[in-house]
Amino acid sequence: MQQLMATEGLVLRYPETLGVHREMTVDQSLGLLMRGHQMASNVPFQWGYIDKPAEGSIYLVYMNPQHPVTFPNDGIRWPEPESARSGQVNGKDVEMLECRNGFAPGVDLGVGAWRVRKRYRFLRGGYPQLWLVHYTASPQPAPIPPALANQPIRSMPLRFPDEPGVYIIGEKVGQKVNRPGGGGGMGGGPGMGAPGMMGGGPGMGAPGMAGPGIGGPGMGGSGMGGPGMGGFNAQVAQQNTHMAMMEQQRRAQAQAQAERARQTRARPEDDDSGDETESHISTRALAMTRYRRNHEFMSAVFTQAAWGDKNAPPRKAAYSGFNKADIESTVEQLKADIETLNAKAEERRTQKLATSRPAGDVSMEIVPEEVAV
Repeated sequence: MQQLMATEGLVLRYPETLGVHREMTVDQSLGLLMRGHQMASNVPFQWGYIDKPAEGSIYLVYMNPQHPVTFPNDGIRWPEPESARSGQVNGKDVEMLECRNGFAPGVDLGVGAWRVRKRYRFLRGGYPQLWLVHYTASPQPAPIPPALANQPIRSMPLRFPDEPGVYIIGEKVGQKVNRPGGGGGMGGGPGMGAPGMMGGGPGMGAPGMAGPGIGGPGMGGSGMGGPGMGGFNAQVAQQNTHMAMMEQQRRAQAQAQAERARQTRARPEDDDSGDETESHISTRALAMTRYRRNHEFMSAVFTQAAWGDKNAPPRKAAYSGFNKADIESTVEQLKADIETLNAKAEERRTQKLATSRPAGDVSMEIVPEEVAV
């Protein structure tokens, strides 16, 4: 199946034109790839081909994440292997692949192998399966090997499956959208260049295809469901299965995020104590207050360490705050006051003893009276 994809070159790509830029820097390419992520979430990708693109052509391509390195057949023969390098650009892991000296068999005989293909993707910080492909020209075309000059690289005409477009990323990932005016066969369209492949030609049922329809003689007489398209149908089925799995994963992730958000809203705040509840101070406000206080304290510490005087001041004596003369004067004054108080106390004691002594003792001795004779 992968061999069939590489041989035919059927690819899921952004259907609209991304402009023509003959030269682009790596930053410009990655900026366009970043915008491509936004566009891919709103526009379904379509199945189609890249066939001998012109210089400056740009494509936004979705590739199977199981085989992201093998690029589909683009109608160009690349004699040299593709070189790869990776690195970080603006904080994103980027992979860049470049293939040089390509040529379209039977078309580039007079100019040489002048084609260069560069493609970019985000390994991290984006969708790795989304590639930006840029075709440019080499300043020095290489000679074309004569043995390969006219050897075709793919079978013509190209066969298109009647498959709807599909969203590859975003909220609608995996959803299918029919082509504008689609639903029928591929034989009445204005050309397979919109949006299937680069360049516009007659419809697959027009005379340019030498057959009245996709099952006409121009296709070798085989119908759409014949053996020639069995591999394509299997490839499309595998791609649809992969898209369905991506949609299931996206829904599961959305449900898990909603459940975590609901649990977060239902969980009460963890308070350090009951004081916050009583005073209506939330844990967040308390934490912010503590943070600011600690920040101010540490700011003062580091300010002193950075710009303050780092030498400790001389240590003062323990009695340096006292004056000896004042102390002696105070002692003398206190001694005089004590003497005065002692004198007053002695005087009061003497007066108290004097006032408490009795007037005189009355003797009980009987003196005999003299008797006159």
